[in-house]
Amino acid sequence: MKAQLKKLFEGSQLFIPARSLYRSLFQRRQSVEYSRMRSFYSQFFASSDLVFDVGANQGEYAELFVSNGARVIAIEPNPAFRSRLQNLAKIRPIIPEFCAVGDHEGSATLNVCSQPGFSTLQTEMIEWAKDSPDYRGVQWTSKVNVPVFTLDSLAERHGLPTFVKIDVEGFEYEVISGMSFNPRFVSFEFGARHKRTALRCINDLGKRGYLFNPIIGRVFAFESAHWLSAQDATDWLTAYSVDRGEYGDMFARL
Repeated sequence: MKAQLKKLFEGSQLFIPARSLYRSLFQRRQSVEYSRMRSFYSQFFASSDLVFDVGANQGEYAELFVSNGARVIAIEPNPAFRSRLQNLAKIRPIIPEFCAVGDHEGSATLNVCSQPGFSTLQTEMIEWAKDSPDYRGVQWTSKVNVPVFTLDSLAERHGLPTFVKIDVEGFEYEVISGMSFNPRFVSFEFGARHKRTALRCINDLGKRGYLFNPIIGRVFAFESAHWLSAQDATDWLTAYSVDRGEYGDMFARL
């Protein structure tokens, strides 16, 4: 019976509240985490605000954002997630953009991973991954040519977002470099074993007047009781040890 309900509730055409009901009935831990995520991310936008989900993957965060009332542009270059995002767009206010995001328009090579969420435009990421237990056993299976747009061009098409979430496996700085506008909130992933990209993001956004606050892994609570200056955020990340976690997200507030 449980397997039948799971198949029903996770069907691509079923509304998200039904899947939430399934979580509450059979996946208590996931349900608690989902509620914590919803509460945490609700502070970055209001109902009907526009959110850019850059590196949307299979749409987990896009679903979360729309459940809090946002309109979401889900940006994802990996063909592995196209069908899933298209199905989500049929039932929720999600507009998929099947492209990568960078500092200029054109095309780029996506290094496809056997774990699709690890696929990356950043070839250095393949070397960084060798030292991380999170990537143990993965293989880089193919290369795919994908279109690249800037956040500026996407904003011209869809409007200016209130919040931009960036999770692009080491390509975060290029994404921010193609964003001349300043959304109220930005988040970008950092890795404990490859901090240079995140430090460059802090430097760029710091010059624009942003303050910062990190979270570690999937602990959806800020590390600092107050927002940090660019210098303090740089110091925090420089001192950050892999013993605390392989990755996290740095949030920036204008």
